[in-house]
Amino acid sequence: MLTSNIITALLSILPLQLAASTNNTTATPLILVSSSNFKESSKGQHLSSLYSDILNRLGYQLVFKTYPLKRANTLANQGVVDGIIHRASSFQERYPEMVRVDEPHFEIVFSAYASQPDISVSDWQALKSNSYSIGYRLGNKQVAARLAWVDKNKLTAVHSIEQGFELLLKNRITVFIAGENIINASLNGSVEYAHSIYKSGELERIPGHLFLHPKHRQLAPKIANILKALKEQ
Repeated sequence: MLTSNIITALLSILPLQLAASTNNTTATPLILVSSSNFKESSKGQHLSSLYSDILNRLGYQLVFKTYPLKRANTLANQGVVDGIIHRASSFQERYPEMVRVDEPHFEIVFSAYASQPDISVSDWQALKSNSYSIGYRLGNKQVAARLAWVDKNKLTAVHSIEQGFELLLKNRITVFIAGENIINASLNGSVEYAHSIYKSGELERIPGHLFLHPKHRQLAPKIANILKALKEQ
């Protein structure tokens, strides 16, 4: 899988390869979406640069917009926008019409966080063995599916990472689960959270992919081939 360091290395190569197309004023806009938390994260910024260069090579101009996670999924599936820049491989199980770029860009790391430093979990089963109240982001079906066993009275869906942090600090939930990179982005942007929210453990690693609306089906293998070629360099 591509790590952030590998993506950074790719970005140092791409401008030289794509110089001929960088000034393409006839490029077709391609709107990709994500949550605002993801776009602001380091991996979101890496993907923005990476796919901007790749799409430019194919005659497209990346337009990267943000929406709440659940709405981003819906807009991409309906074709209101052209795709969603980063989702787990299982996203296609819930939205079978969406076209996955088969070559992954990096892994999604789901982790648990708490306001109590002594809480430790090593996997989903460890959560199940305790009677924790759990929070997660609304629209994250991957996490929701993993938490199907949790009593509804002990499960809370929130609209943002910050809302999850607030519930932890108010002791309304015991642990909050989300992608590690967007958690880190929020922690790095707040001194208060950085000193009061603790990582309890890593739960799972899942390949992350770009997904396109079916109207752009022909682009998927082209993007995948470029990603694969870059990994082999």
